[in-house]
Amino acid sequence: MIKEYNLNLATGKIENGFVNDKEALKIWVHFALKTERYKYLIYSWYYGNETNNLIGKKTTKGLFNSEIKRYIEECLLVNEYITGIQDLKIEKDGSKLTIDFTVLTIFGEVSINENI
Repeated sequence: MIKEYNLNLATGKIENGFVNDKEALKIWVHFALKTERYKYLIYSWYYGNETNNLIGKKTTKGLFNSEIKRYIEECLLVNEYITGIQDLKIEKDGSKLTIDFTVLTIFGEVSINENI
């Protein structure tokens, strides 16, 4: 079982109590995707993502999407409760990157929509 503070992702405020399993994984995924890997000493080198490595690099859309998928998988698959991702959709608008996908977990599927 995984347990996290009950964070309202829309407002960024902690609400009463804790959440478990799928809802807790949503919060874990949110923070893992928002945290740059290797930047903060408080986190393990296995935590966070490396999508910032693509900033300023000229790539084809196919290569960019492939690398984003790889970075997301590397970021999330360190969690023992996550078994994979599927249905990844990527939208890039200038410096804004929106990703929408399904996380496969031991608790079932979790839908994720994040701006990173």
